[in-house]
Amino acid sequence: MSVVRIDEDKVGFTRDSEEFRVNTARLAHFAAALGVTSGALAEGSVAHPAFAHVPVMQSMAEALRAAVPGFAFHGEHDFHCHAQIRPGQRLRTVSEVQGMRQTRAGAALVLRSSLRDAEGRLVNVQYTTGIVPGARLTRDRGEAAPARPDTGHLRAGEPAETSIAIADDLARRYADASRDYSPYTMRRDAAEALGLPHPILHGMCMLGLAVAPLLGADRDAMRLSRVGCRFSHPLYLSGGRSITVRHWNDAASAAFEIIDDAGNPIVRNGFAEFRA
Repeated sequence: MSVVRIDEDKVGFTRDSEEFRVNTARLAHFAAALGVTSGALAEGSVAHPAFAHVPVMQSMAEALRAAVPGFAFHGEHDFHCHAQIRPGQRLRTVSEVQGMRQTRAGAALVLRSSLRDAEGRLVNVQYTTGIVPGARLTRDRGEAAPARPDTGHLRAGEPAETSIAIADDLARRYADASRDYSPYTMRRDAAEALGLPHPILHGMCMLGLAVAPLLGADRDAMRLSRVGCRFSHPLYLSGGRSITVRHWNDAASAAFEIIDDAGNPIVRNGFAEFRA
């Protein structure tokens, strides 16, 4: 894979979205793709937390491409949930290239996407970190992503574990629900062109699966105020795969990670915060 050149002057570049109309069928379709079969999420009366990425996806990708014409791995994601996404809303997004940082793996680009309703009220802010392998910056620029919450007090105990079988059609179902048809999640030749041995599962799909065990009867999607993680290893879609979500909880927060059936840490540093 050749090293991609980054336009460092694009820090501060913004891209607006078109209007995104939320409806019950779209929310229910998204929840079903992630295996949610009951409750408000399945009914489509409120959005699954990971759905917030769907309205911002286009403007975020366009802002990223302005700075990086090639491929960037989805390194981290951090949702700040200010209000619920519900049917009938008309949403717009502004995505900005907020900053660039040099890491050992390559250049890290931080994008900030602000999602607002028709009255201008803030619904969701999310920070996407894209990693460009091997790329070098002349210097760090702009602002870093917000610091992750400290979950050390949670991880001191033993985690609960939830095993999830990865259906062979999960990537297609998620793509249909999110409208994210990234070729490297669908076709082996597209994955191999990026140096990947198999197609990989969407990062947002993985985060959506991880969130499910955290949303119990007394800690549901309506109380979630922040959730995020680091994507540390691709989940290769080679058939018959499974993952284990390890999670730790207290009254107001949670920590989680995902291990695949080969022992690879797929997601690390997962966290969630809940309103009282």
